[in-house]
Amino acid sequence: MTETQEIILFISILVVNTLISIIYYLRGVANHKKDEGSRKYLILAIFMFFCPVAGPIFLAMGTLGYYLFFDSDIDLAAITFSKERVDVLERPDEESEMNLVPMEEAIMIEDKESLRQLLLTVLRGDMSKSINAVTKALNSSDSEASHYAASAIMDITAEFQKTIQKFQAQLTETPQDL
Repeated sequence: MTETQEIILFISILVVNTLISIIYYLRGVANHKKDEGSRKYLILAIFMFFCPVAGPIFLAMGTLGYYLFFDSDIDLAAITFSKERVDVLERPDEESEMNLVPMEEAIMIEDKESLRQLLLTVLRGDMSKSINAVTKALNSSDSEASHYAASAIMDITAEFQKTIQKFQAQLTETPQDL
């Protein structure tokens, strides 16, 4: 390649680069009639103008990456403000937590007050997660504590039977959906 051909190639690259940056600016201003949009496209056009070849390639790759990975419709069904889907972290009640003893110890030493308090605390929460502790309280010599435990187990059993009946009804309605 002769020196004249190199100069012609260089000038043609600069002309094409200048045309690309001008077209980019005009297209951006036409699509975004706001001041902020036109300012953005002016800055990008200047970047392309002062960085021949690399500037347009860099911006084209960035735009392509945006459309491939980030430009998607938002699934509004996934966005919810329901309290059921939000785990709320609450500070524990340190006073009551410090005064609780394990269920086995409360039964063994026959501390009726501690056992009742512990059982009521367990029953206020999710009983299905602490069914083992509740069944241990059935063997307590304290009739009130064992009554609490028996009532809780009956509630859990009734809930379980309702769930089984619901699933049986669904199975009879649509047996192919196993």
